[in-house]
Amino acid sequence: MEIKKIVFNPNLDINKDVALTIGEFDGIHLAHYKLLKQTLDIAGKENCLSAVMTFDPHPDIVIKHLDNFQSIYDLDTKIEKIKDMGFDLMYLVSFDQKFARLEHDVFEEEVLKCLCVKHVIVGDDFHYGYKGLGNYKTLENKFKVSVMPQMVIDNQKISSTYIKELLNNGKIKEANYLLGECFKMKTEVIHGRKVGNTINVPTANLQLMANYPSLKRGVYVVKCYFDEQEYLGICNIGHNPSFNYYENLSYEVHIIEDGFNKDLYGQKIDVSFIDYLREEIKFGSIEEFKKQIENDKKQAFMIVNNRL
Repeated sequence: MEIKKIVFNPNLDINKDVALTIGEFDGIHLAHYKLLKQTLDIAGKENCLSAVMTFDPHPDIVIKHLDNFQSIYDLDTKIEKIKDMGFDLMYLVSFDQKFARLEHDVFEEEVLKCLCVKHVIVGDDFHYGYKGLGNYKTLENKFKVSVMPQMVIDNQKISSTYIKELLNNGKIKEANYLLGECFKMKTEVIHGRKVGNTINVPTANLQLMANYPSLKRGVYVVKCYFDEQEYLGICNIGHNPSFNYYENLSYEVHIIEDGFNKDLYGQKIDVSFIDYLREEIKFGSIEEFKKQIENDKKQAFMIVNNRL
């Protein structure tokens, strides 16, 4: 098996014991954050290294043979967020069929003990090893273990699966609340048909740089980040049924800041989704379309200025 050790602190004393949490952390939501924070606290109290073990690709891709698994965070973003929390290191496990068949007791002996793990911090629904036969109770036979109960809000367990469902249904504010931040996509601006320029509504055609969750078709309030600047915009996800039909789903952003005229082609842009405005509409005329865009812009400014 291949386990990549990513050290965040160049002055790290690697001879210490390790306090370790294990999980995929596909979107570091409120429950994940609580678990990670608990790991940092324990590492500090017990003078251990703080560590996260995660997997690439996601175990479901291998175990369930999923060809189109959607992740809330791309791998680089997940690594960066864990680093920013103050962890000392990460163990990135290459998850393949061989690893999936590893018995839980072999994982304990050949992986955890070899990594000098002293304390394991997991959720109460954590399972590991072949067929998921290992859990926090089997870990307790060999390690000090802390177990965090499931985190529930409004009778709903917080999970990446639930957050993806919210995103699928356009419930951006609810998803953002559980993530503790706005859902964000890394994109690159690619050439489109430039129809927007001809009607004075220029848009940037976006190519997603990871396999993110599918968002409900429609118009969103977004913030775009590039050149170390933040810009307010509206993003249409759909097929552009009025004047510029795309058979495949397209992502287009219209920056609504006054005086914005930058050339964005080839730019890497982070797009944060703030709220869902409306469904995609087929307009009968350009004038009708422009009137709706102006209304969308007003709504976007009102939302970001907390006037709604």
